[in-house]
Amino acid sequence: MDAVVLAQLINLAPILSEDKLALTANLVTNLSARLSD
Repeated sequence: MDAVVLAQLINLAPILSEDKLALTANLVTNLSARLSD
């Protein structure tokens, strides 16, 4: 995973702290799907 994506995850996590695990999982899943296409 590249640094830009990691930075986005780190920036988003505190905003939605209650859902950060779900948010991260969803973003990773979506990115993985895009990268594999």
